[in-house]
Amino acid sequence: MKRVVSAFAASTLTLGLLSVSPTASAVPGCPDPSEAVPVATVFGNDHLPLGPRETVEVSVEMFARTSCLALYPASARVVTPARVIPVVVTPTQVDRETGFTTFRGTLVVDASHLLNADAGEWDFEFSAGDVSTVTRPVWVQKRTKLSFDAGPEPLRRNHRLTFHGTLRAADWQRSSYRGIRGQQVVIFALGSQTTPKREALAELQTKRHGRYRVRTEVAGPNRFQAVFRGGDLGLYQSLSRIDTVAART
Repeated sequence: MKRVVSAFAASTLTLGLLSVSPTASAVPGCPDPSEAVPVATVFGNDHLPLGPRETVEVSVEMFARTSCLALYPASARVVTPARVIPVVVTPTQVDRETGFTTFRGTLVVDASHLLNADAGEWDFEFSAGDVSTVTRPVWVQKRTKLSFDAGPEPLRRNHRLTFHGTLRAADWQRSSYRGIRGQQVVIFALGSQTTPKREALAELQTKRHGRYRVRTEVAGPNRFQAVFRGGDLGLYQSLSRIDTVAART
């Protein structure tokens, strides 16, 4: 099976059925080809962030009408924004009572074998001949890292702070992280740990090499954090560390 990429899914989520192709013609031994593939499932989170060297396995399952398999062989594939990747499925169980065969397969998504253009919506398609089923899309995204610093510390009398940092995203083809420009970063004041109160202080765009910087007035000592909510190019969201700025003593 061709290796591709993906981050490990922490919990299992069944992705629902979206659409089925037009009805095929009936043939001897296959009275209802439109039900050749009545159900197909992809297991895993619907968002899969991947770092430059991360690998994840995505398990799939489909049911095909046994009597149709001679003329409508089972197959599966995933369509990324850049290409089509085959998924090998093999029969694991034949249920004589229901008349259906269960097929299972695993797609190994390896970031080091991905194109950067693969980031985004992945559609898993399951077919038996010309009868197909498409599941809800899975978003395979580049993992991001967001550095952050607030200063000067301690807080001066003018209550003005400079917030700065860098947004970097996984570059799968170079097996590294690189700065990403043109993405929105939001700076928040968090309040105290006992009485948290999240307040947006500034919104800004990352510049060259993913750097951002803004100077603004704050109400007083506080805890601060930068947030990237995800964006273009299949980028996954990320949070910076929390930086506490105390009052001058």
